[in-house]
Amino acid sequence: MAVVFHQTKNGLSSLCALSMNFKAASVVSSLTNHLVYRNVPYGRAAEIAERENLEERIAKFWLDFSDSAEEITRMFRQLKGEGLVPLLKKLLEPVHHDLVWEISRAFLEGDTNLILTVTAGDNFGLRPLAKALLQVAPNVPGWKFTEFKVALADHTMTSHTQVSRDYNGATGKIIANDHGCFDLVVRSRHFHKANEAADLKDIFWLIPPVIGEELFEVWIDNFLTEPNSTGQKQLFGNLFGRRKKQPVTDESATPDSSDFQPLEQLRSALALAVADRVDSLPTEPCWQRQFPNTTVMKSNDPEKVGRFSFTTPYPEVVLSHGRRFAFHSANFTRHDELFCYLKLVDSFIQEDELQQRYEMEDRLDKRLREAQAGCMLGGGIGFGVSFIDLIVSDLPKAVEILRDECRQARLPKTSWLLFLDAFWRDEWVGMFEDSPAPPQREDKQY
Repeated sequence: MAVVFHQTKNGLSSLCALSMNFKAASVVSSLTNHLVYRNVPYGRAAEIAERENLEERIAKFWLDFSDSAEEITRMFRQLKGEGLVPLLKKLLEPVHHDLVWEISRAFLEGDTNLILTVTAGDNFGLRPLAKALLQVAPNVPGWKFTEFKVALADHTMTSHTQVSRDYNGATGKIIANDHGCFDLVVRSRHFHKANEAADLKDIFWLIPPVIGEELFEVWIDNFLTEPNSTGQKQLFGNLFGRRKKQPVTDESATPDSSDFQPLEQLRSALALAVADRVDSLPTEPCWQRQFPNTTVMKSNDPEKVGRFSFTTPYPEVVLSHGRRFAFHSANFTRHDELFCYLKLVDSFIQEDELQQRYEMEDRLDKRLREAQAGCMLGGGIGFGVSFIDLIVSDLPKAVEILRDECRQARLPKTSWLLFLDAFWRDEWVGMFEDSPAPPQREDKQY
């Protein structure tokens, strides 16, 4: 285990971990610059200029990183955090001050590469920026690049920087839920009641280095804690002298420990569960499929979500988006597709406009499928707003078709393409060059 350095308010302190990370202390801000449509001149002049400026900063970051790669490698291997932390901060902060970086060793045995992770941390709105930055990463000898923190190869429970208790011997269980993903239950001798706030906080910091950030964020919904009953009974007996005092060393030995396993094995268990889930999904992308059956649903709280009806072939997607903390399209499609929707203010909300809307939906579906860019899924209405639900597999092509149809239908400027995914909820595309920014979305509001 290597000793590395982490920047704190009081300077540098040594920590036991296999990574180095730094996050600037600043206010989190949302993206509103159409970042997902890099190299496509959408938006108003100021937005295009802002995006071009950002792309220049990204290019400079990679140029400077390539020039400094040997120095960064040397400082990492020599544990010189006092030089490494300010250097990476200087390189990355011009791209965005809330991006997080981490350097770790390659996970696979025999791989001598170092891994630079540039990630959004807990600010999901920055995920598209991290993805865009990594998409243009150059080939730098001795380095690999990723947008999610990797599982740490020799990580032990006692080494995590945010956890003070020893979790060696703790066990976990993966449980499939109704939202296309999984819940995680962790048992430990430290837990006296189920789901205590301090215990949940420990698990929040503990699990990502064990299973990797992507598996944790995309595939874990709820994480729960519960006491290890055998360990608690043994401790109770020890305190009152009813049995010979023995240390609690193996928490997996409880009689009701079916499917619980050491935390170190959770990554493999979850990866297998995810693979099984993905294998159960349709093999074709949505634009190759037909949806003969649809479900009509009504919102239980239309004033909160801004929408009170859904006609959809994917009721599980509607329910998951409403109930999960963070929705991800990857839980429902094995392809690189995004569930999204057109939000049309003051359009198609009168009964005499419905036929026009149905005709537009038919054209959209036909054109998107022919372009292999996606398809139409359904729609609904809200308060003075109508919605056309889509799944998109080629964003640039889809946007061109959507904008052309909106222009032909003479829809108002307040028409936007928006996304269900938690990582994309701050991204949007106006259907017209002078479309204003959409209203800020809060909670699960459409």
